[in-house]
Amino acid sequence: MATTLYAKRNSELFSRYRNNKKLKEPNFQTQFNAVFLLLGTKRLSRHGTILCGKFIEEMSDCWTSRDQLEMIDQLRERQARAWKKWAARIAEKAEKKTGAMKGRGRKKDQQPTTPAPAPDIWSLQ
Repeated sequence: MATTLYAKRNSELFSRYRNNKKLKEPNFQTQFNAVFLLLGTKRLSRHGTILCGKFIEEMSDCWTSRDQLEMIDQLRERQARAWKKWAARIAEKAEKKTGAMKGRGRKKDQQPTTPAPAPDIWSLQ
């Protein structure tokens, strides 16, 4: 199965965060940059967005400096924007399933309407 450039880049960033977290002396900047770049990706999956939220919470537990917490808040804002996009997509798909949206797909059977009677052209009135 071929992987896209986005998928390779995202998996590299996920592993960069995880590997840095496992080190004896983890580096805040490496972790921050990995999550920041992930959230800046155009094609971040729903699962990736959720994982970034988990990473942000782990970082806020580990790093307590005021400057670091401000940077983590920036990550929270980015994650909220990324999740907002996914929430809109999920709502759109739900609307399509219920049939409220017009678009491609199978049309539901509509009740046939009775046609209006045509005027009689042979009548001389």
